[in-house]
Amino acid sequence: MRYSDNRRSQRKQTGFTLIELLVVIAIIAILAAILFPVFAQAREKARAVSCLSNLKQIGLAGFMYAQDYDETLVRANGNGDSTEWSAALDPYIKNKGNLGQNNAALQGTVFSCPSRTVGNPYDYTVNGFITGANTGAAWWPPDSNGDRTEPSLTMAGIDYPADTVFSADANKWRAAGWGVPYEGSGTDFLRDQDVGFEKHTDECVKFVKDWLQVKDYTDGFDVATDGWTGKYPAFRHSRNGQKSGLANMVFVDGHAKAIHWGTQKPQNWMAGLTDAQKNL
Repeated sequence: MRYSDNRRSQRKQTGFTLIELLVVIAIIAILAAILFPVFAQAREKARAVSCLSNLKQIGLAGFMYAQDYDETLVRANGNGDSTEWSAALDPYIKNKGNLGQNNAALQGTVFSCPSRTVGNPYDYTVNGFITGANTGAAWWPPDSNGDRTEPSLTMAGIDYPADTVFSADANKWRAAGWGVPYEGSGTDFLRDQDVGFEKHTDECVKFVKDWLQVKDYTDGFDVATDGWTGKYPAFRHSRNGQKSGLANMVFVDGHAKAIHWGTQKPQNWMAGLTDAQKNL
């Protein structure tokens, strides 16, 4: 009988009490609360690095294109048979999917940002102030000379290529409501014809400064009523509410990096500004 009692006593000592079990669960919960945000940050960092790699490839393709066309940058649109800049660069990338017809085909390509939360899988576009456009459409606002086209700049025409944006994260859409039967890349970020001022006037520079340092449309918009906001860079990485986050950008000299919201100036997007305009 005494031997049997000892066996029962030993079995009781090998189990957990309810309090011990609750303590272990509490410790696990605390560790999870500490580690899960770290894991989320690590995943976002990996997505941002992948996005930066995409833009690096887009930039290299853009500069190879320029070398083949007398150092003239690709147009935002109107590049012969390849209307949009993305199609014109495809021979240098070979990774764009089925552009304009099946957005699902763009997933995982060089044009798809893994951090995207707004928009379609076409997540980058180009700087309209340097890439220009070629459209004779009657609805396109003409300049003071009645011209509805804008030439692309040459590489030599950009004074500070290391500081001038070529392409960046974007939420730029097009949709059926704009007379286009699909969602696509759109063509570019802001350009002077969108602003309504002549290129390089003080009014235009002031508008762009406000656009860069005051506005923030990253978190989305109603494409049917406010497609304008898609003309703004998407600061989607490491974002923590309005007027925060990072946007990956590739510059005319070929380097790519993440840029904080609100830190850029008009000269990062517009070439040939005077010293006085840079200080407006």
